[in-house]
Amino acid sequence: MDGFQEFAKCEGVRAQGFCNYQGSGVRELAFSYYMRVIRKGHKMGCFEFKGIGTKVSLLLLALMTGCSTAGLGDDLYLGGSLSAVPNIGLSLSVGQVFDRDEKRAWSFELEMAHQPWDDEDFASDGNPAAGDITQFQLGVKRSSDPFGHRHWTQRYGFGWFRARGIPNVVDEPGDYAGLYAGFGFETQLSKSVSMGPELSLMPVNMEGGGSDLYWVPQFSWHIIWGF
Repeated sequence: MDGFQEFAKCEGVRAQGFCNYQGSGVRELAFSYYMRVIRKGHKMGCFEFKGIGTKVSLLLLALMTGCSTAGLGDDLYLGGSLSAVPNIGLSLSVGQVFDRDEKRAWSFELEMAHQPWDDEDFASDGNPAAGDITQFQLGVKRSSDPFGHRHWTQRYGFGWFRARGIPNVVDEPGDYAGLYAGFGFETQLSKSVSMGPELSLMPVNMEGGGSDLYWVPQFSWHIIWGF
């Protein structure tokens, strides 16, 4: 036992030692060494040891897996927002924080938006209504002062959308792709819920089209649920 403790640099409960020590290769070697020590100490044969070893292995594997993923769910969040320009619609998003300290937090985000309504649907001026817009965005979000009641946000990443019918902003229906950048702020309404506006801009080109560059603005009002 002492040899294993010195090798794995564990303290207290053996399973806790696995969690504290970094490096999966060393953990596996330490675990193998630990099993050999138990077997020799109790003078067990291979078949006698097999049943116990399997149960212990499964237990330690569960503990190690729990330790390595602890806190992952705490940094997961879901979002919904009102999405406006080129059309008007709603969006859903999912995010995962991957780096955070007292000054800022970084997270990965995936968002899908659908804008089925045009301004003609609310106040017609005789022009035909624009077609639907379906959009996907993949990128990162930066939040300043993440532990504060209010914080500024920035979003950066890659966006793609499909414009149908007679689209707004862009000239022709089709698929468009480009980069986006957004700036906004959020107010913490409760421990797990925050809300706030954001303005973003996405320069895009039409896939398979010419070299024309379109600057597509967008306004969003986000509601975020953290877990």
